[in-house]
Amino acid sequence: MRAARLSPADIVALGLVGLRVRRARAALSALGIAIGIATMVVVMGIPASSEQALMRDLQRLGTDLLQASALPDQQPPAAFDERATAMTRRIGPVTGASAMANTHSTIARNERADNAAATTVLAAEPGILDLLDGTVRAGRWFDATTETFPAVVLGAEAAGRLGIQDPAGGPQLYIGRRWFTVTGILDPIPLAPEIDRAALIGWPAAKQQLGFDGRPTVMYVRSHDSAVETVREVLPATVLPQAPGLVRVTRPSDALAAKRASETTFSALFLGMAGVALLVGGRRA
Repeated sequence: MRAARLSPADIVALGLVGLRVRRARAALSALGIAIGIATMVVVMGIPASSEQALMRDLQRLGTDLLQASALPDQQPPAAFDERATAMTRRIGPVTGASAMANTHSTIARNERADNAAATTVLAAEPGILDLLDGTVRAGRWFDATTETFPAVVLGAEAAGRLGIQDPAGGPQLYIGRRWFTVTGILDPIPLAPEIDRAALIGWPAAKQQLGFDGRPTVMYVRSHDSAVETVREVLPATVLPQAPGLVRVTRPSDALAAKRASETTFSALFLGMAGVALLVGGRRA
C-alpha cells in the first residue's frame, strides 16, 4: 500500500472539524489566549513604562555629570588652561563640556553698596545653561550679541538677595566699578546650586569689562553613563596638564549607582516574566 498524502484543503478541513464539533471549547480557548496575550502586554508594559520614568528621574540628578575644579588654598591658585573646554570635548565618551570662572569682582546695587560677600560674579560660557538643564525664569540668556555687552544674568537666590525680580526695564548693577544691565533671571538649577547664588557675565564681556584672563576655574562635563569613571580619570590631565594633581573631580553620584542597579533589576524582571510566559504556553500546548 502506498502512503496517502493529505491535500492542503483536506488539512484545513480536518483542522476545522474540532472547531465545528466543539464550538464552546474552541471559543473558550480563543478567549483564554486573547486574555493571556492582553495580560502579558499589560504586565510587561507597566514595568517598562515605570523603568523609563525612573530612568528619566535619575537622569535629571546628573548621573552623567562631572565637575572639575582646582584644589582650594593653593599658592599660587591653580587655573585651568584657556583651551580646557575644547580639549575636554575631544575626549571620546564626552557628550558635552562647558566652563565657568570666578572673576573676583564686587557687585552692588550702586556705587556705595557692596554685596560681594553674598553673590559671586562668574564668567560663563554660553553653553553652560543647556549643559546643566537650566531654564530662564524671566528675561533671556546670553546670545552671540549680549555675551559681548555689559549684561548680567542672575541666579535665583542672587536675584532675591539683590532685590531684582523682573529684568523688564533694564535694572542695573554695579560690578567691578562698571554698570551692567540685568537681562535675565534663572530658575533654580539642582545640578549646580552654586549658580543660584551667582551673577553670570558673558565670557567675552568679562574679558573686556572686568579684566578676566580667560582661564576657567570650574568645568562641567557630561559623558556616557558607562564611561563616567573613565572620563573622571583622564579629566585632570586634560584641563591642567602641568599639574593634574591639583584638580578635584566629583565622584559619580549615588544616582548613577541607583540607575545601574535599577537597570539590572528591571532586566531580571523582564527575563523572569518571559520565562513564566514560555512555561505557561508550553504547558497549555
